[in-house]
Parts: sequence; C-alpha cells; structure tokens
Amino acid sequence: MRAEFSEFSYGFALSYEIMSALLPQVVSEPLFPSFVSDDDFESSIEHGWPIFLRFKLAEYMKMPRARHWSDYDHPFFRLALPNRKHSNQHNLLRALAQREPEVYYAAPMFYRQLEFNQAFLANRILEQSVFIPLQALPDLTDDRDHHLTFCQGEPGVRWHSQTGQHLEVSKSGKKWLAQVKERAAAPRELGLPYFVELRSALIEMVKQRTLQPDLFLLDLPFDLENASPRVVFRDLRYLLVTYFGVETIVLHPRA
Repeated sequence: MRAEFSEFSYGFALSYEIMSALLPQVVSEPLFPSFVSDDDFESSIEHGWPIFLRFKLAEYMKMPRARHWSDYDHPFFRLALPNRKHSNQHNLLRALAQREPEVYYAAPMFYRQLEFNQAFLANRILEQSVFIPLQALPDLTDDRDHHLTFCQGEPGVRWHSQTGQHLEVSKSGKKWLAQVKERAAAPRELGLPYFVELRSALIEMVKQRTLQPDLFLLDLPFDLENASPRVVFRDLRYLLVTYFGVETIVLHPRA
C-alpha cells in the first residue's frame, strides 16, 4: 500500500515537530534564510550542528506474496532506492555522509492519511518515524533494484540487494532526537569558510557522480573564486535540493 500523503507533507510536518521538540534548549533553523546580504552574513550561523534529512515514503507490505515477506512473516514497510540507471542520488548522499556526520533517510512508520493527521495533532510524527544514517549503508554498485525494509517493534533495517543483510543502523525518533540534542550542545564552527568549502565539495561530488556530466559542466558554471556570500547560499540550496534532495537544518544552543 502506497502512502496516502506526499513526501512534502511528511517533510513539513516532521521538520516542524523537530524544531518544536528541541526548544527551548536548542534552536533549529533552516540553513538557507530567505535573504542573506553580504554585509549581514558574518552574523549568520557562525556555530551550529548541521543535519541533512532526505524524506522518503515507504510502501506498507501486508500480503504474504509481497517480496521480502519471508524476512518478517508479518506486515512491514519497504523503502525503494532509485535504480542507479535513473538516479545516483543514493551514492551522492553516501558521499555527503563521508563529510557530514548527520545525513539520514527519514521515513514514517505509517501510511494512511488518518494516521498522519492523528500523529500530527498529537505531536507524534517524530516518534513514529525512523532515521537511517547514510554512513552505515552501502553504496550502490550495480543497476539492480535495492530496498530497505523495517517494521514497528523491531530494531534496525534490512538492506536488500543481491544478498540481503540486516543492519542495526536505524534510530527511532526519540533516540535520534536525544542524540542530536547532545551534539547540538557542542556546536561546530561554521561561518563563511565552512559554507564555501561545503559548496566546493558538493560541486565535486556531483561532477564525479552525475549521470549527465556534459549537461552539468556546460549549463551549470560555478565561480568558485569570486562568489559573494549570497551566491554561496544560492548555490548550496540549489545543489542540496536538486541533486541530494535534502532538507538542511542547523541546530545551536539558545544564546
């Protein structure tokens, strides 16, 4: 059964709940403000803890004839990764996770609109979500179908490729929130040097892994030497949303 709501709706609700749940000790804000002037940049996000969330919806598999049913013998959720022939996003996220410690697939453990509405009104979207760290997942090395499966009440996720394996890597919403609260208490140094370096790193990741190298190189020139802070933020937003598909939030202790 496919989810009765969109990734956008789920991502909005989860982001809102994360930001609310961290208050008042931790302030969370999107990496990209609506407008950043060059003069004001120095006062923006000098320290913080960035997290990168790729919102995903899983199918609810409830029939015994479903693929991978034998791993559970009861209903479960199955999250499909894009086939490498059509999208290299998973490997891009894996590359980002080698640089940034907080890169996750975030997925709900429900699929009905009624469940979504009830969880939203009860502030339980976070509690009923699973966070899967990209650092712990393999790269896609072939063009076959790949899936992640999980279910309520069981730890970890299963990685399904030619040879399936069980990975104790997922984090429940409560456990994940406790972890990011702890890390946000010791924020990293950010500021302009961090964002400029991240922008350059993202460009190299995409160049090395894009499925259309000529299109990228010809139509997307980036001036790495003379970009203003405003352009740096513009490019970061474009790259992270378009190629990596992530929502980026920066956490920092309340002053």
